[in-house]
Amino acid sequence: MGTDGGFRKRQNPFTQVSNEALQNTELSCKARGLYAIIQSYITIPDFILYKNHLRKVSCLGQRAFDGAWQELKEAGYLKQYRIRSHSGYRYEYELLDRADFITPALQNIGITGEILGQEIQL
Repeated sequence: MGTDGGFRKRQNPFTQVSNEALQNTELSCKARGLYAIIQSYITIPDFILYKNHLRKVSCLGQRAFDGAWQELKEAGYLKQYRIRSHSGYRYEYELLDRADFITPALQNIGITGEILGQEIQL
């Protein structure tokens, strides 16, 4: 079971990047850059963005990429949804314009769409 799920689509055909995220001095430049790269891909029609693709186009090494990814989750800008299916799990990710510290970074979703026990772990 991998975590290479796709991102949820946005409707705008151009890249808009949240000033809040880009000006957040708590985030490293790597995390802000990754945020901007994700924003640039999630508006492309008929294109499914996967985490592995982001690793490749980010030009970051594995550890640097994972660190930037984790920063975005911890800062409340990146949410991960683990969705149960009959054959296991699939993953979806959501990039937010504003940090959300109320919703857990990882949410488990049941087969019928219900939110299962909340994860505290990032």
